[in-house]
Amino acid sequence: MCYKSCRIPKLYLVISVFLFVESESLVLRAYLSQHGLHGEIEFTHKNDTFINIRTNLQPTLQYPDGVWRWTIHEYAVDYRDLTSERCSADNLGKELIDLTEELGYLIVPGKDHAEYESKNSLTGPIGLWGKSILLENAERDRIICASILSTDMLYEKHAVARFTAPVAGTLDFRWLAAQEFDETDAYVQADLYHAKAVKPGNGFTEHKWKLFVTDIFDSDKGSHEDNCNVLQLVFDPDNSGDGMSVGDLDSRLGRIKVATDANQRKMKRLYKDEVLNLLRSDMEATRRNLYVVIFDERHTDSFLACAKLRLIPPKFTKALINMDGIRGMVEFTQRSPFDPTWANFTLGAADQDYESNLRFVSSMLQYSIRELPPKLLEAEQWNNICNTTGNLYNPTEVDLKSVPPPGMGTQDQYPVGDLLGKYKGRTEYLNHKYLLPGLVSELSGSYWDVFLPLSGRDSVTHRAVVLTRREPKREICATILPYEHGTEYQTQMSTAQVIFRYPLVGRVILRQPLERPWEDTTIIIESMVHADGSNVNNTFEHRWAIHENPPGKDYYNWTARCLSAGKVLQQQGLDVDTRHPEHYCRARLEGLCRLGDFTTRYVIDVTSPLPIKWQWAGHVARCSDRRWTIETTKWKSPSGKRKVGRPKQRWEDDIAQALLLLLLLDMSFMNYDFQVFCDVPFQTRNHRWEIFVNPVGVDAAVQVTGTRCVAGGYRWNPYFTQLADPLNHDLYSQECGADNPLRCDVGDLTARLGTITMGAERQVFMDSNFPLEGTVSAMGRSIVIFGPERSSERHACANIQPDKDIIKFVNIMKPPR
Repeated sequence: MCYKSCRIPKLYLVISVFLFVESESLVLRAYLSQHGLHGEIEFTHKNDTFINIRTNLQPTLQYPDGVWRWTIHEYAVDYRDLTSERCSADNLGKELIDLTEELGYLIVPGKDHAEYESKNSLTGPIGLWGKSILLENAERDRIICASILSTDMLYEKHAVARFTAPVAGTLDFRWLAAQEFDETDAYVQADLYHAKAVKPGNGFTEHKWKLFVTDIFDSDKGSHEDNCNVLQLVFDPDNSGDGMSVGDLDSRLGRIKVATDANQRKMKRLYKDEVLNLLRSDMEATRRNLYVVIFDERHTDSFLACAKLRLIPPKFTKALINMDGIRGMVEFTQRSPFDPTWANFTLGAADQDYESNLRFVSSMLQYSIRELPPKLLEAEQWNNICNTTGNLYNPTEVDLKSVPPPGMGTQDQYPVGDLLGKYKGRTEYLNHKYLLPGLVSELSGSYWDVFLPLSGRDSVTHRAVVLTRREPKREICATILPYEHGTEYQTQMSTAQVIFRYPLVGRVILRQPLERPWEDTTIIIESMVHADGSNVNNTFEHRWAIHENPPGKDYYNWTARCLSAGKVLQQQGLDVDTRHPEHYCRARLEGLCRLGDFTTRYVIDVTSPLPIKWQWAGHVARCSDRRWTIETTKWKSPSGKRKVGRPKQRWEDDIAQALLLLLLLDMSFMNYDFQVFCDVPFQTRNHRWEIFVNPVGVDAAVQVTGTRCVAGGYRWNPYFTQLADPLNHDLYSQECGADNPLRCDVGDLTARLGTITMGAERQVFMDSNFPLEGTVSAMGRSIVIFGPERSSERHACANIQPDKDIIKFVNIMKPPR
């Protein structure tokens, strides 16, 4: 937090000297906050023979003491996994080093702040970097684990080769390069399995594998698919020759193992070699694309599968706060899925006045992450926009009644979104510039978090940061959006939407970084309700999936609904007969899930990231339980107005003199701008207005209001909203409104936008349910305005017609010489 009157703490010089001494050698650190033990274990060089291991641990009131056995395991912790399985032997691998035998048990209290000497090394073939440390109590009912990684963000790089079929899984390449300390290290972590049935054998097959390079200088743009046909050259930047190049992975690391049945036994393996250290600089130097190729087991010269090797930059997100006199940001950074997330708070009063900052921190009650991004429903509700963010984000389903007071527990005891609970009082060695330290609920500066993933199913990206203050102060909120790491530029996103019309109405938003189909996709489900007039709206456990074909008209068919959608979309090479998703599709085996199968991959969540492909645009999203509803996935374009409709009809009666209604269609498929200008001798308010099914003629100008505009027919309802119970007006008025415009009849402008005033200034509206083109269009129909004060008497009407006069062009012809 930044203030004009910040003072430098007295211990600032001591801390600076301490950190300077630390920086003279490579520092590795493990961050722990589970089962009553919070803190860090640090590893540094002491001399050529020994390393120092320092513990800085704090027990909690729930577990004030403990005796821990501590060991080193071969794989780093995957922080995308929020369950207790993150510390299982399947995920961390076998035990490599028993620190208990060398250093004794870790006894808390007593050894919670201690220093040890160990004969282990930080890097190299048996180095600690990239491994995990596991603490286990005597009863084995409390297990804590953490990755051992470098403290400098720039030292490490991460690249991934993701396979889909016929081999599925990932290869994670990780590098450590601290040039000033002459410390380098690298490894490949393989987790591969067959997507088709193969002979069991020993539970795995062994394959040659190499690193190929393209012979053209292309990029990821336009070449998202992994195409093995263009590969001819093994990567050999130093011209070392066959079997000796950097790309000859099998000759240096041995053949790679692929599990035959991953549901029975996985083949997670770690490969290390000095040549991998050279690959990091080679990847940064070359502009050509690198592919990992796995060869067939029998036909050793034939490609079995390939995947592009892509450098994965750190995840970096921001929530920008600028509301109610408070300005600043909350930043979240995660170097890789194997690192904890760092949260950085820089918040304060907008005027930066010292007293204003005091009032701000004194009013704070909670810093939290909520389930949904804020959404402005109506301009009048701006002060209540944070009410749309849903509940506290709690994917681990922590019992809110048993949560410890803020700062008194470990991070696994709090909901993922309870930032104050996890961070309060956790200053560690970091320099937090608190204004009122220990007196108020104040967060400022950086905090690490081992239960706050920025990728994977439980990612907090696209959710909301909410600051709760004492009444009468209102809540402050902002969306957590991705940014390009190391820059101030927000990541460009591709957005697709699914609009359900009948018998469910609602919208599903899919967002993914532009031109990066290998990255996570966020799915946001908005206001999914029944629209057929059913009184029961709370239904659960619906299956849902992306299907192969766009929908036909059969989504109105009660007995054979949505058959036109075809089968569930699946990637080529997946054998669903021998690898049935119900038995094989689960966490860490996503390669055995059908691409469009959301049901077995994920439960219905607010935002569930998954690797969506560009080819999904144009397919159908179907809730297949009872074949209820159907809609096509469409891409949204961010720019451009395209069509204008203007009813040119004038009303010639003694009240209404003129009306100009301008409809602007932008290319976001369902957003329309309205400009309404009514020129009358005096003002009349609260006029209802609706779209009618037919155009009007001379009846628009008759004097008798009982027969005026009768040619328009009735209110337009092309999607048969409320068809099962059309006379239940109470249910309709309860569910239809600005907060759920798709639940309304398309022609019911009043319910979505409110009434209009005649004789006043121009009014501008935005409607998300007013189509001007396509198979269902308002063009050629009529708009009817009813009498003042919500009268049901037809007052005026006009047709919706395209306005071609607004398109101007000039031909400039140059005469010949």
